[in-house]
Amino acid sequence: MKAAALAALALLLAGCAAPGPADPTEPSPSPYADQLDAEVRGLSQQEREDLLAGRGAGYARPAELNGHPGPLHVLELADELGLTPEQRDRFGGLYADMQAQAQPAGRRVVEAHADLEAAFRDGGLNETTLSALVADLEDAYGDYRLVHLRYHLLSKPLLTQHQLVEYDRLRGYGDGHDGAGHDHGGY
Repeated sequence: MKAAALAALALLLAGCAAPGPADPTEPSPSPYADQLDAEVRGLSQQEREDLLAGRGAGYARPAELNGHPGPLHVLELADELGLTPEQRDRFGGLYADMQAQAQPAGRRVVEAHADLEAAFRDGGLNETTLSALVADLEDAYGDYRLVHLRYHLLSKPLLTQHQLVEYDRLRGYGDGHDGAGHDHGGY
């Protein structure tokens, strides 16, 4: 009886699966097709805008998810966190400094993407040039990520233990009792 029930359940679940293409031999469009008209092929419009504006866009996620808030998010939650006027000033300064570094770093990423894309578009690309272009792009991404991570690192010591726990709760990382498992290191 169990085998029959399992077989019936399998058939039922198979019928609920998302349908595949009507004709499996027909190619499906690429998820990148909408980037053919982009200013820089290979970057979505949102990615390009985020980079040029110096937005974090997830580049500091390792810090954020491990108890190191970013200055912008702290400022956005200033009232809820009960920031003092001095803390607001310090975080305002950190954010301004971060943006002053992140925007040129983001511009460099976009330019390196554009250089790589242009080399493919123009043809005549060889292994040596490709390696150099990719290395430049990866260096640019590394610098961009470093800017954002650095300011997350600098932000944590400016908050109290209570503010750090509350930040986690407000951002959905825990229940307000350090439920996210962050080691706030006595701050």
